[in-house]
Amino acid sequence: MESQTNKITIQDTKPVVFKAFLEYLYTDSTTINDEIAADLLILANKYIVQRLKAICEEYLARKLKVKNIVEMINLAEKHDANYLKEYALKFMIINRNIICDTQDISRLSKDVLVELFKLRK
Repeated sequence: MESQTNKITIQDTKPVVFKAFLEYLYTDSTTINDEIAADLLILANKYIVQRLKAICEEYLARKLKVKNIVEMINLAEKHDANYLKEYALKFMIINRNIICDTQDISRLSKDVLVELFKLRK
């Protein structure tokens, strides 16, 4: 089917994210914003584009907030984003009182909760 239409369908990402991904592959730079950063990290991890993945991790780390911390830790855990995960865990330790009062930390994996407990000591 692809050879007849000269089209390749990428099913697991949005066109705007794939465009940024291709832009990075061709130019070694791209514009990252809040709308695409997490999805671009996922794509960079999937296709093993480590430098782009690191750029996305740094971007997301700068955007950490109490309201998105659980989501960011889960994203980092799922997609082997070690820098983001470490930064987010430290952020969570520093802000643990407000996070525990306002966020559903039960959505974190047991492994992450154990890591948090160890870091707290």
